[in-house]
Amino acid sequence: MDKKNSRKYTLKGVITLVMILFFACTNSVDENKIHLSTFTPNFNEVEAFQFIERQVQMGPRVPGTKAHHLCRKYIKRVLTENGYDPTVDLGLVDSGVGMLEIYNIKASYNPSAEKRVLLCGHYDSRATADLDSLNPDKPVPGANDGASGVAVLLELAKKIQEFDLDLGVDFIFFDGDDQGIYPASSSMKKHTWSLGAQYWARGVQKKYEYAIVLDMVGAEGASFYKEDHSKLFAGTVQEKLWKIAGDLGYGDLFIQQPIGVLVSDHYYINNLSRAEVPCLLISDYRKDTPHGYFPNWHTTADLPEYISPKSLKAVGQSIIELLYTKP
Repeated sequence: MDKKNSRKYTLKGVITLVMILFFACTNSVDENKIHLSTFTPNFNEVEAFQFIERQVQMGPRVPGTKAHHLCRKYIKRVLTENGYDPTVDLGLVDSGVGMLEIYNIKASYNPSAEKRVLLCGHYDSRATADLDSLNPDKPVPGANDGASGVAVLLELAKKIQEFDLDLGVDFIFFDGDDQGIYPASSSMKKHTWSLGAQYWARGVQKKYEYAIVLDMVGAEGASFYKEDHSKLFAGTVQEKLWKIAGDLGYGDLFIQQPIGVLVSDHYYINNLSRAEVPCLLISDYRKDTPHGYFPNWHTTADLPEYISPKSLKAVGQSIIELLYTKP
């Protein structure tokens, strides 16, 4: 064997050794993630938190206000900058106390794909902090209840552009979710929540593999229980998502216990849509508060300082793994 060939085979040996070590290291890291995908985007919780800050800086995103208009433009701009072609669907709905104009924002990844998934949440924030003992008539900043779901959706939209995904993904940012009558009264009109989702669900014709609603997903100490209405309509996907979250190390947030039925966008998507849209909810639920939600719910203290990057990461990364993991 001459020296030239000797060097050639030695180089091959080195390359082979490096490849063996690479895959050995990869396997050792992922040995407890048997059913998870090998290569997925890394959800950036820092960027997601910044999305929350920017929304709150605009002011409360109450329908009809300047802040609401600015937020709508902001969501469209972020989507456009990341390769999407967002559209706005204008609707007129009955709010229970009058007619309300709503603006649902939609964007699609891989729009030609037949198999599709829907990811959605609301971007409006509540007009009155009715659970705030000091400022019940002021609007809610909506860092968690509104901005957190939008932030995770925007970061997901950005990240799935990094790796090819066989699925098509539709994003919807619902309007008119959080203006409902609270507490419910038999003398008032019912179903005054999730108006944007109700409007969309009545007209949807697409079939989806599944849909996920993100509502209040960023608070410190968040706990995501398995909601019963989600289990009824999308139980298989719910089970898979909670299992993935546990395998990723987020079992302390994604809790393997039922909590009964919560009324959010998923409730109306499941009940009103004539198309096949099995929808589940990810929403923070607390067993230690009088109303069952995070401590600053419907108060003027719903601010970015009470947002946890860990909560954002747990939700975002778990959904990414769900999208990229093969059945």
